[in-house]
Order: sequence, then structure tokens, then C-alpha cells
Amino acid sequence: MSPLQAGIRLIPFAVSGAVGAALCAVVCKNHRVAPVYPGLVGGILQIIALAFLSRSDLYDADWPGLLGLEVVIGIGYGLCLGTTSLLNPAVVEKRDMAISSATLTQFRFLGGVLTVSIGTAVGNTRVRDAVEGILSPEQILGLFTSVQTTIASLPNDIQSLVRKQFVESFNLQINILLGFAVASVLTTLLFWKKPQITVP
Repeated sequence: MSPLQAGIRLIPFAVSGAVGAALCAVVCKNHRVAPVYPGLVGGILQIIALAFLSRSDLYDADWPGLLGLEVVIGIGYGLCLGTTSLLNPAVVEKRDMAISSATLTQFRFLGGVLTVSIGTAVGNTRVRDAVEGILSPEQILGLFTSVQTTIASLPNDIQSLVRKQFVESFNLQINILLGFAVASVLTTLLFWKKPQITVP
């Protein structure tokens, strides 16, 4: 699969993320639902979809269920994103709004960078350790610089073994994301109050 094909397959996630954020805004503003509820629902949706994704057979990149799980994860992500955006003006004084909005954006990017960094480091280390006795150091380096060309140059039995290691590495990365999704639900619970904060 080319990088372009991989990017195209992520479109359902990107679109559903925007849908989830819009849905959160509509529900919270028009129906006076406290933002903490969509935030919890979004986190739970992500946990369920990531749990299924980490247990699924990912050898078939054309498996239709993969797109469905992407949509569920995207909607959950959008709901969580909408929750943080809506709670910001409700819990921060007006004079601190500019700083609060900038901080929210910075922490969002920081969280993404940390999650991607941890997942990539753990996943690549797992692949490297698994193929160390099978491939030469040059081939291992090639796996991380030009994966398609390197795998295509290997014998068929080694190709399937290397692909299996990448799939297992991906499952490990999904489990790391699952941990972050659980942490997001616990973090959202910190906003729990009686009565709940609503959007003005």
C-alpha cells in the first residue's frame, strides 16, 4: 500500500472527527446538555473501537470493518474535542480566555506529539528486536527508511514474517492508544460537578 492509499483510508476518521465536534456543539448548545456527557460518551466510544481494533485481524487492509471502527473512533475523538472547546469559556474567567484558549491548543498538540512519539518508539523497537536475528543491519535500516522496497526484496517466507511483525507492532501501538483513551475518560471525570457545567 502506498502512502497515498494509506492517507485516503484515513479520510473517514478525519471527516467523522469533524462530525463528532459539530454534534457535540449542537447537543450542548441547542439541547442544553452538559459538555461532560458528550466527553464521556466520546471517550467510551474510542475505548470500545480501539479495543476491537487491537483484537482484529489486520492482515487484510481492505477489511470493511476497519473503516467502521475508524468512524467510531473519529466521532469519539470529535466529541472529546468539542467538549474541551465548549468547557473552556464556561470554567475560565473572561480576562483569562486568550491564555486559556492558547494553552488548550498547545496541550492538544503536545498530547498528540507525545502519543505519536511513544507509539512510534515502542512499535519500531518491537519490530527491530523481532527481526534482528533474521535480517542484516542494512535490511533493518531499510525497513524504517523504505519499507515497501525492502520487504519486496526479501524472500517470500521472510516477507510474511516481517509483515507479521509490523502487524503485531501496530496492535501494540493501538493498545497504547487504548491506554490514552482510558486516561481521557478519567480526565473528563474531573469536570464532574453537581450541578453540571452547561454552555451559556
